Amino acid sequence: MAERPIVMQDFKGHAKRVERRIDFLRGKINDKGKRTNSYDKAELSGLQAVLRVARLYEDARGTGGSHVENALYMSRDVADEISEEWGDVLDDDARDRLDSVKDKCSDAIDLLHRMTDED
Repeated sequence: MAERPIVMQDFKGHAKRVERRIDFLRGKINDKGKRTNSYDKAELSGLQAVLRVARLYEDARGTGGSHVENALYMSRDVADEISEEWGDVLDDDARDRLDSVKDKCSDAIDLLHRMTDED
């Protein structure tokens, strides 16, 4: 059986749904007549972060895409931003997972730096 090449998925359809949800949440939060809660704000922040990562991913899919290090920095920054802005409404497990993501991204960045220093 021949191996199939690894192809990055096209998530444009998913990104469109996320954009529509972001627009809805922004409207709900900005409309003083509607009742909002901290979960709406946390969801909005999380979806915006996911969309930033998705845009980076889409950029990486193109020819001559982004460097892996940039993706790691972006992912770490997004996890850090969510943790700082919404850490008080997240449960302990979610905060632990965000911390784990930040640590793994930092470790991978350090590994890339060590690899390039060896060349």
